[in-house]
Amino acid sequence: MANYPHDDPDEDYEESCDHDDYESDILTGIATCWRCGHRWMQTNEEIAAEHERIARYQEWSEKEERRETWRQVRSWFRSLIPRRRKTTALDDEIPF
Repeated sequence: MANYPHDDPDEDYEESCDHDDYESDILTGIATCWRCGHRWMQTNEEIAAEHERIARYQEWSEKEERRETWRQVRSWFRSLIPRRRKTTALDDEIPF
């Protein structure tokens, strides 16, 4: 078995956790650490920063969705346009 800090019953893993991986609930202001399960109330600055991060992600997501939609529209229009095919004359079609 691997020697992870949370595998040792004598060691308090919550105290050694730096709480970098956490889930934030901006409605209640409660954050929960993914690794140790510790919960704490966030400051107003932390909630505002999380709100800004969510807004930036939403903006990026909408931009990518528009880009993908236009790519599909261009692809559909290109499928409607007949392509010119290069034809090469066969030996029996040469006029001499």
